[in-house]
Amino acid sequence: MNERIKEERKRLGMSQKVCALYGGVDERTQRKYEQGESTPDVDYLGKLHKFAPGIDVLYILTGGRTPAPAREAHQCFAQYLQTLIKAEQRKGTSNALLLRDLLNIAQKVALKLDD
Repeated sequence: MNERIKEERKRLGMSQKVCALYGGVDERTQRKYEQGESTPDVDYLGKLHKFAPGIDVLYILTGGRTPAPAREAHQCFAQYLQTLIKAEQRKGTSNALLLRDLLNIAQKVALKLDD
């Protein structure tokens, strides 16, 4: 867990001091958490979840990422576009090409969401 705390903090561009403030601990305690010298309690993790923008506490605890609403929305949008493309192809209209371009753009955006 200690490595994941550090990884999340760095992913979000936070210093140890800032992360400690969000978690309600001092910088020394934050350092101990990240070095594996101490284990964070539920209060610390709860405060991170509540106050630290973008931190993934599920990842810190389990190593599995929380599905982002943006990713879920993108998946629904991509499925919708694919349905529209098929419908337009059946009709034989040129709208299918436009929709396919839009789908390609959406897929590129999805790749950025996963970074």
